[in-house]
Order: sequence, then C-alpha cells, then structure tokens
Amino acid sequence: GHINPSLPIAKALTDLGHEVHYMSRKEMEPLILGTGASFTDVASQQTELYEGRETDIMGCFRTVAQEMGCADGAMMVSMLKTAPRHLELQMPGTIRWLRKIQPQLVLFCPFMNGEALFAAKYLQIPAVGLWTFAGPGSLVGIVNMFLMQSGGLEPAEVLRQVESFEPMLESIRRFKENYGFDLDFRGFLEPKGFLSTFCDTRYNLVTTGEDLQDPLPSELAERYQDAKFITVGPLLQASAANSESDVLTEIREAHEAGRKVILVSMGTILTSNTEDVGWHSVPRDGSEVPRGLTGKQLCHSAWSAAFDAFGHWGDVASGEASGEVPLLVVAVGSQEDALEDLQVPKNARCYPYLPQVEILKAKVDLFLTHGGQNSFMESLMAGTPVVVCPGFADQIANAMRAETSGVGLQIPRPVPPHGEELSAMARYRAAVAAALQRVLTEPQFGEMAQQIGTKLRQEGGVPRAVELLMETAREARPTLLGNLRRETDIAKEVQENAAEAAHA
Repeated sequence: GHINPSLPIAKALTDLGHEVHYMSRKEMEPLILGTGASFTDVASQQTELYEGRETDIMGCFRTVAQEMGCADGAMMVSMLKTAPRHLELQMPGTIRWLRKIQPQLVLFCPFMNGEALFAAKYLQIPAVGLWTFAGPGSLVGIVNMFLMQSGGLEPAEVLRQVESFEPMLESIRRFKENYGFDLDFRGFLEPKGFLSTFCDTRYNLVTTGEDLQDPLPSELAERYQDAKFITVGPLLQASAANSESDVLTEIREAHEAGRKVILVSMGTILTSNTEDVGWHSVPRDGSEVPRGLTGKQLCHSAWSAAFDAFGHWGDVASGEASGEVPLLVVAVGSQEDALEDLQVPKNARCYPYLPQVEILKAKVDLFLTHGGQNSFMESLMAGTPVVVCPGFADQIANAMRAETSGVGLQIPRPVPPHGEELSAMARYRAAVAAALQRVLTEPQFGEMAQQIGTKLRQEGGVPRAVELLMETAREARPTLLGNLRRETDIAKEVQENAAEAAHA
C-alpha cells in the first residue's frame, strides 16, 4: 500500500527517458522492474541492519528489540525505544546507495522510510514525501490503534516508560554526533500523530482529494506550519496478474449480457500472516487480552455475505444469458485455507489476487472492500459505490467517510466478548449482505461516487505528480558531500556497536 502508488510515477518517468532507482523489499522486485526502474534489495544494501538478523520488517524489528532488551514491553513502548537504533543501523547503507546512484531527487514514504529523508538531508539531496493516507491528520487514528495494541496505554505513560531508556538515548546521541541531526522520540505522541519527516521535505504529495482528507487537529496544524502538502488524487497503475485477460474478458462479456458485476476484496494485510492484524490474529482493542474476530473469520464472514446476497447455486447458464445472474469476482489471498468450509456459488470467480485497477476501470457495479486508502481511492476514481468492511487503522476512517459522503455503507468490525464469536459472525454476515443489496439497488450511492470521482480526477493524478517532481529535480543541486566525516568510519562504528549489542 505504501509502495504501489509510486509505481505509476516510476513508469511515467522512465517512459520520459529518466532513470528511476528503488531500494525496496525483494517481493516488490517484479512490479518495480515492470515500470522500467532498477531495483536494489534493501536487505543487501542496509547490511548493518540486516546482516545476521531476520530480513522481514517485523522480524528484524523484534531482533533489534531483543538486542536492546526491550522486546517484552508493550508494542508502542518497544517501537519508540527501538526506532532510533533501527534508524542508526539503516543510515550507512542508505548513504552508500545514494552516493552510488547520484539522484537529483529522493521520493520516500514519510511513515516507513525516515532513513531516506535523513540520508538525503545528509547528502543535500531534495526529498519529497509520498503520503498514501488521507492527509496528515490520518496519523492520529493510526497512533490510537498502536496505543490500543499496546494494552490501551495513554501517551504520557508510554513516554514515561521510554524517556529514560539509556540504549535509545545512546543511539540518539550517536546519530547527532555522526550526522548532525536531532531525533525526538516524543514527536509521535506530542502532539499525537505528529510526524517530523513531513517538515523536512520540499513538499509531500498526498494521494487523495482536498475534500477527502482527515481532519487536522489544531495542535498538529500548528506544528505543520512550515510543512507543505499537495493533494494529487489517486495515483493509479496498471496491475500485473496472470489471470488479467481472463477476468477482464469475463467482465466485459457479463456487461454485454446485461449482468451486474460485483468486485470483492478484503485487501492483502487481513489475508496475510501479519502479526496482530493478519489472517490468524485477533486484534487488540485495549482489553487485557485480544478479543474479536480473526482476519480469517472477518474475511469469511464478508465473502459469505456476498455469496448470500448474490450467489446462484443451480444452473446459472440461462440466468447469465438473460442478465439476471450477477458475476461475483472475489480476491481471496494466498492462504491455503482461504475458502475452507465456504460454499462458493457457481456465479463466483475466486482468485488469489486480481488486477483491481483494471477491473474497476472496466466498470464494476459494486465493490465490497476493506477500505484501505488505495482501494477506497481507486473505487472513487472509477465512480464505483462501495460497502466497506474495515479491518483496522485508516480503513475505519475510510469506512465512515464512505457513509458520510454518500458513496456507500459501512459495517464496522464486530468485537464480541470471548465465546460469542460465532454468533457475532452470523450477525455481521447478515448485515453485510443487507448492505450489499441496498447499495446495488439504490442509485444515489453510484451517483455520488460518480460526482466525487469527477472531482478527484481534477486533482491531476500521475501527470501532476510527475510535473511537480520534474520541476524539483531540475532545480536540484545535490552536492553529495555530507559532512566531512567519512561514512566508512561511521559504518564501522555502527557495526561494532551492533556486534556488542548482539553479544550482550
């Protein structure tokens, strides 16, 4: 979700004859290479961080936390204690890579890739943020989710547990000495949702419309006085999928026969193995132990609701020909038990992954979605009404926005008491089915989606983003000098500190 919106920018730039270089996760390599950009595996470059540690994001985070002696704390506490050390270990490899490719501009995710900003500042390269949430105010809800996952701790208590943690303070002191930058571990919580990386960019591209941003609390607005945010609307790409031609062909044939087309997708995180929010996880809501539905139970309930609302179980050939039987196109992810114990109707087509953007462009009458920022924006750009079944984080805000803006309905994630999960699933399934039928049959939802889609297209999208980036790159005069201290000395120091921590 953080990377996909950058891909159409990369494709547009390479089509214009410019070089684009990514340092990213190995699993993104095929999509990145498909844009014409070059790819560097982050684990092979940030060796100070990844050598001898797990190479997945959460695994590496846990390993560093264990080395620092803070792995057993609440999630938010552990994250803040570990973040400066994590950043310290990322910097040498990031600087080496930037020196090698000699860019005029760095485009980065302000939430996930602070090292890109600090390395760019160190080398005096202009940096631009790509923010794939609903404006800078959206981070407040994400921080609230982290606090819930940390046992419902208040910000003041989190900071009390963090502020005297000496290994973290040592990393902050070394970072200042080596690179000249101050790190403020309080910023994320004082004020809540503040992200300092926004303030050190030339500007931040926001992939939504001006009117669709989350509210910005006054204390955040004051801290962001010198930060610049430019809404460009959704940045849509052509997805790659083996089943693309077959799916699109069947959708076009369905339209020609006068059939309705319903797209169903609960996203990639709920169907993944991500801790706390994935397939097997029960979310934390501040209660003593996690409670509610697992990702699997939530997805199964939502998919079953679509089957209940629109499924046909007998001979569907005559109904398809007459246009009476809708076509259900469902993305179910890659779990082996994705459809376990589910009855799939004959008019449903289930795939691990789908070319979602192309399907929406080909016209969909209704989209059952988890409400992730990219999916929500893609549906609005296509003028498609929605039923949103949110899982976590910004999905909850987008679900509410879908309802208040009139483009669809939301069915909140149930949080039943322990032992009442099955009855909650049944009620949730019935509510989703009813919402699906209502949104499909009442025209005002589609009409409002079309209106908002027209406004979003006026934000400029990929052409506007590319225009801004090219203007910034043309003005860039990066020296690539950094300060006078040699990076090799710093890298050696970082490795020695890492070895000492691991030994301890």
